[in-house]
Amino acid sequence: MSDRVEKALRFKREAEEHFSNYLKHMRAGELWKAGEYLWGAYHALLLALANAMGKKVPARHAALRRFVLELADIMGDEDIYEAFKDGERLHANFYHPGLLDEEEAEEAILHLESCISKLADVLEQRLRELSASERTS
Repeated sequence: MSDRVEKALRFKREAEEHFSNYLKHMRAGELWKAGEYLWGAYHALLLALANAMGKKVPARHAALRRFVLELADIMGDEDIYEAFKDGERLHANFYHPGLLDEEEAEEAILHLESCISKLADVLEQRLRELSASERTS
């Protein structure tokens, strides 16, 4: 297994752990904490996808933002970037509880969650392609 596939899988597992924590805190009604875990899941998923695509993207907001803009352009889906902005708002809300009211937080969470599902599918497809490519090499 190549280094880039291993890194992508490591970030994918991290995203899954964050998503599991997100669900736990949503059930507990802790939107501010759930939103932070959802942002963490999206962040890790983006890093997994970047690695699967052979891109070196530092785990910093500005670098990740540039990658998301590129990804949105490649996929023809501006929603991916809008979800990134929602994630940043949820992240800020974690450090400044009350920054978003409950309705704003719920809307951001729903939007981000739908994009996570979309990107998880793209990542799975990309990992299958890489695995097939490695087997034939």
